[in-house]
Amino acid sequence: MAMYFTVDLDGLARHAHYLPRLEHTRTCAEVALAIEEYREDLDRPRARRAIPH
Repeated sequence: MAMYFTVDLDGLARHAHYLPRLEHTRTCAEVALAIEEYREDLDRPRARRAIPH
């Protein structure tokens, strides 16, 4: 049986506060670096945890 997930993309983007930092990225590495730099600027970043599977 297939399972489908949907999201409201506009709503999701509103909560991604690092979105402006991604505007001029071109590669996956640049995206990862922009997000990592955003996390370093946070006062209290969320703890990293493994994706459950």
